[in-house]
Amino acid sequence: MADDLRDEIALVGIGLRVPGASSPEAFFSNLARGVDSVRAIPSERALLRRAAHAKDRVERIPDHGGFIEGAERFDAQFFGFSRKEALATDPQHRLMLQVAWEALEDAAIDPRSLRGRRVAIYTGVLGNDYHDLLLDDPRRFDLYGYVNTAFSALAGRVAYALDTRGEAVSVDTACSSSLVATHLAVSALRRGDAELALVGGANLLLAPEFSQAFTRAGMLAPDGRCKAFDARGDGFVRSDGVICAVLMPLARAVEAGHPVYAIVRGTAVNHDGGTGHYKTPNVDGQTALLRELYASLALDPRDTQYVEAHGTGTRAGDPVEAEAIANVLCADRDPADPLWLGSVKTNIGHCEGAAGLAGLVKVALSLKHRTLPRSLHFEEPNPKIAWDRLPLRVVRETMAWPSRCLLYTSDAADDSLRV
Repeated sequence: MADDLRDEIALVGIGLRVPGASSPEAFFSNLARGVDSVRAIPSERALLRRAAHAKDRVERIPDHGGFIEGAERFDAQFFGFSRKEALATDPQHRLMLQVAWEALEDAAIDPRSLRGRRVAIYTGVLGNDYHDLLLDDPRRFDLYGYVNTAFSALAGRVAYALDTRGEAVSVDTACSSSLVATHLAVSALRRGDAELALVGGANLLLAPEFSQAFTRAGMLAPDGRCKAFDARGDGFVRSDGVICAVLMPLARAVEAGHPVYAIVRGTAVNHDGGTGHYKTPNVDGQTALLRELYASLALDPRDTQYVEAHGTGTRAGDPVEAEAIANVLCADRDPADPLWLGSVKTNIGHCEGAAGLAGLVKVALSLKHRTLPRSLHFEEPNPKIAWDRLPLRVVRETMAWPSRCLLYTSDAADDSLRV
């Protein structure tokens, strides 16, 4: 293997529950076919349904979202839970246990083989609806309810179930939570603090309060559709999502013959700092982060072919993100070689604490299949983005990945690809 690959990190396993899919294969099939997995609030989400049809218009929320089927299902006996403990445990935690196990099996790793080993676990999380629901009934909120709905337990539960000895950290940095968790995992692997890392993100919509607050702030799309980079963009749509990815050093993955979806070349994290408003993104901050990342990797930004954008479909966010991307990746770019943009939120909605990981998994699967899925609901380009002078294009139809895709192959890891 080339020496320059020895410090790179491989994504070798995926487990997930996202709207419309409960496996990586089903998820990518939906993406490639342009399936819109947003739907009406299902009957089992009774509180959300009531809030969506409330008489008070100020309290009314959109009646569509991205929802996981069977979010309440859990094999308590398999994971050693009593019925009482299972009922008191946040369904986000229960699903994370299941998708972590599936991600390891997808990576051809026996989860039981990790006992006592330095495996790092980082999970992104934002909402805590189940905790709030238990508080509404003091009889149900005992020690189990307190411990098993805590953010810390999202990562801790997985570490306990696998009996691992590495870090177990839950991260809440709002919508970036699961990508910051990924950054922490990559950093730990490169430092040698762990031999393997699990990165997760979880979000379940069980109570109406967040949706009501977002509605009052004008942040949710009334039609329940995320129209990223479109002139009609008027907000995002909330969704479920529980995802786990397995990361390890590329050298170890190749040596052991693990399947490799993609290679993570680098990560970076910053904060926008002060802006005109706390909710308003900052072009300078986002531009600085991209420049820092490309400089650290000694990569020519013009070699980037596709960006999986945050792409919430909001009036403020999309133009800022597009400008920051263009500032770094479109400078001196040949118009005949445009930079392609897309957003998984147009397919499944914004799964908040798991949103970044949903985008990362989309790109990894796209690399594996050498296919760029279409970004939905893009009809009229946002006029606040300078499309006429920027070699920037939204993927409007599913297409083959551009031919300049960087490949690394070996006998043990055929068709490994870099992201």
